[in-house]
Amino acid sequence: PADFDGFIQIRAALSEIGSSASPAILKELKKSKGERRAWFLAQLPYLGASDALPELFRCLKDKDAKIRAAGFSGIGKILSRDKGYEPGRMTALESLKVYLSSASPAPDFENELARGMSTKTYFESAAIFSLVSRPDVAERFLFQFAPQELSGSYEQDEVKKVLKVLWDKKGKILGNLDRELDESRAFESEAGETLAAALAAESGGNKGMTAVILGAMGNLGRPQDAGSIAPHIYDSSASVKEAASAALGRIGETSFPYLEKVLRSGAPEYRAQAVCAVARTWDPSVFRVLEIGLSDADPLVRGTAVGMVSALRFPYDDVREKLKDILKREGGLSARYLYGK
Repeated sequence: PADFDGFIQIRAALSEIGSSASPAILKELKKSKGERRAWFLAQLPYLGASDALPELFRCLKDKDAKIRAAGFSGIGKILSRDKGYEPGRMTALESLKVYLSSASPAPDFENELARGMSTKTYFESAAIFSLVSRPDVAERFLFQFAPQELSGSYEQDEVKKVLKVLWDKKGKILGNLDRELDESRAFESEAGETLAAALAAESGGNKGMTAVILGAMGNLGRPQDAGSIAPHIYDSSASVKEAASAALGRIGETSFPYLEKVLRSGAPEYRAQAVCAVARTWDPSVFRVLEIGLSDADPLVRGTAVGMVSALRFPYDDVREKLKDILKREGGLSARYLYGK
């Protein structure tokens, strides 16, 4: 675990090997302890759902809080439906299915799929490609397109080359893709209910664990969880407040009434935290949070909103630049300092 360079190389190799690595990882996990066990647990989100999720659910019953946290985090990563700047794994798999199921790839959709995959680490993208293509040793030429620095990400043009390889053998791949999606979806209901129950049980307890659970719930993006997540914006812990606002941003439209309530009636520090939700959202309906923050009477809230403009990511690239231009001309001193010449 202390050999960082070795970790990078092994992580890349395991992602390229894909689901064929599952038996070895699960075998080692059973006899590993301490930091070594934690390392193997961190590899589970790169495996298939049917191999990884049962093991991650078992982690939730462990006496060690760090192991339980790894379980919650891993479940959130595998079942993530984040649709923002960096798409979650379920979002990526479902987009890949649409791409491979079409009669002819639409250029705009291909560009967006390539953009999304290029925002993920090489480990994550390579694991997804391996998972659906199930390459044998002779077929691992797929990874000739890997970035020179394995700790980095694919270039968007390199992702398109990989997509071309997948397209050419999509008959085989679609079966693997459907199987992985079905196996992942089979766990979604249990995962959502388990995380919601864990949040209720942990409230007022371990702040670090609460933040991890909130992060996983945000990844799942279930609309029905917005109501139980929102009160944590008022928590005394900075990590919990940040996790709550980020989770609400990822959930999308259902979160807006809860965020608006904070913005209309909360103290300035809570209103500022609600504004931060916009940095993680993909849903235009949540963008109104930023508009309310920019017009707030309190300088703390307005300053937070001004700072959040630069944090906007896909799909707000054009909006971000337009807001910067407006703030350069009409904003206060802090806005001109951030975005002016």
